[in-house]
Amino acid sequence: MTVADRIQRLVRARNAELAFEAMVEVGLGVLFILLVYGFIYFWMYLICGFFTRAFLRFTPWPALATGAFLLVAFWSAWRKVDPLAGKEPLSVGELAALDAGIRLHSVPAVSRLSLPAAGNLLIAGPRNALDGFATWRHRIRAARGVIDDAALVLQAAPNGVDVTYLPDARPAVLLHRLALIKTMRARGAEVRITTTAKGDDLLADG
Repeated sequence: MTVADRIQRLVRARNAELAFEAMVEVGLGVLFILLVYGFIYFWMYLICGFFTRAFLRFTPWPALATGAFLLVAFWSAWRKVDPLAGKEPLSVGELAALDAGIRLHSVPAVSRLSLPAAGNLLIAGPRNALDGFATWRHRIRAARGVIDDAALVLQAAPNGVDVTYLPDARPAVLLHRLALIKTMRARGAEVRITTTAKGDDLLADG
């Protein structure tokens, strides 16, 4: 098996890992969306049914309200909104007060983090789903010609290769994504690439 064939095998293995990670992230996101927004839809249905006296008839209002929450959550996840950003953890005194309130009233207590935590709960499912799609897009797309060039670069890398002499950066980027090479600074501003332990093992294989 040639060096290029071994690199292509690594590309396929890495893409399989990324595809599995993407499926897990999307699957968990969809499951969380169904649980959280199914719960919201249930309560919206009860509230709308109470006011409209339409418990046994279909009404679009619960679905519309739930859909609005979901759209806002997807938009927030897309914009990387973190409801808990900048919020300090509860102090010991605040935790003690919450515990005393729960023991005294036997109902869930509300703290200054309750609303941000609820927002984080609403965003969690869409965030996981979007992260899964981002992972899927991060798969390695390398034509055979790029892999062949990467094999040549890798074979020269143990002696150090000046990156300025590379006519195409794609083979080096591919090798770096596969953790087969690393950069090192030589004289002055000169940057060279050399093999990692994983790259040395691949060259020595077979």
